[in-house]
Amino acid sequence: MNRGIVVNHEKATILFVLVLALASFASASTLTIRPDGQGTYVAWANTGCSSSTEYQCVDETSPDTADYLSTSSKNVKESFTFGSTGLTTETINSVTLSYYAKYASSTRYKFQPLIYSGGTDYLGTVFSTGSSYVTHGQTYTTNPATGSAWTVAAVDALEAGMKSYSASYGGIVAQAYAVVDYDLLDSCADTDGGNVIGTQGTTSGYLSDDAYSHDDYCVSAGTVNEYYCSGNYEQSTQTSCGTDGYAGSNYCLSGDVYRDYVDYFCATGACDSSTTPTLQQDCAVGQYCSGGACLWNNTCADTDGGYNVYVQGTVSGVNYGSPYGFTDYCGNGTTLVEFFCSGGLYQADGFNCEGDFTGCSSGACY
Repeated sequence: MNRGIVVNHEKATILFVLVLALASFASASTLTIRPDGQGTYVAWANTGCSSSTEYQCVDETSPDTADYLSTSSKNVKESFTFGSTGLTTETINSVTLSYYAKYASSTRYKFQPLIYSGGTDYLGTVFSTGSSYVTHGQTYTTNPATGSAWTVAAVDALEAGMKSYSASYGGIVAQAYAVVDYDLLDSCADTDGGNVIGTQGTTSGYLSDDAYSHDDYCVSAGTVNEYYCSGNYEQSTQTSCGTDGYAGSNYCLSGDVYRDYVDYFCATGACDSSTTPTLQQDCAVGQYCSGGACLWNNTCADTDGGYNVYVQGTVSGVNYGSPYGFTDYCGNGTTLVEFFCSGGLYQADGFNCEGDFTGCSSGACY
């Protein structure tokens, strides 16, 4: 025996036959709600359940004929409340009341579905039961209390049961439930969170009551077809994964100048990329790499200690890969050509030895 609310979701397929023998299929959704409490009427005899919880004699998911409700009297009523549908704003197409029942005797075999709403009984078609248990059902495409389409609120507030008929009255009911046929709300969910081309995702949901599921896929080696949601609706777009080319600035790697080359591609329904360090300049002997450029390792040494016009000196070293050596000398009797070092490079300056000096001789002022 089941205790509590049981709600089962199912998919039923309805075949629509179109003109000229063309056919198309649409999905309809159903759910089953079962008795979860006692209603206004408690008059059928119970077997296998207490008088305060008679609904438990008929609330099983699968029929259990060990407990049941029965009557052999006329116009006897029994009603139950039902579990919530869990729906929100879906369109309700119909509600079907179903009873797993047989006769109480060969002369006591008729009862009717009963819906109780707003203090009024709404009775359905008379069922004629037999000696064996059979499921009897009646479908209500509209709410009998209003004559209008069912609403989710009205189904959630459903109180229904059965009433023995006024002639040949009676029956035994071992199971009662209601099947709600409804249109699914249009919906969309995306496993990668949206229009994200770097992750393969799957959109799924319902559109016009039909289920769908689509995976992102590669249109070509460099283009992805991306599915994503816009509100409750699926969208798709084809997007390039990117244009191959260099990215970022030059940098130093292993003493040479490199730059990253990026290759964009689509694989397994998602965009990806690979980055390859690519040689831009091989630094020559005497060079070193710094700040993404090859620089010369220039050197300079001066035997007279710097800019010294009193002593003839010689500068020497390597300048942009070439060795050099230059000695101070007199350009004429009064002018000294002085070589000196500055920032690792050699410099030359013409100095006039006149004034404080007599002249220039042997590469120095005197």
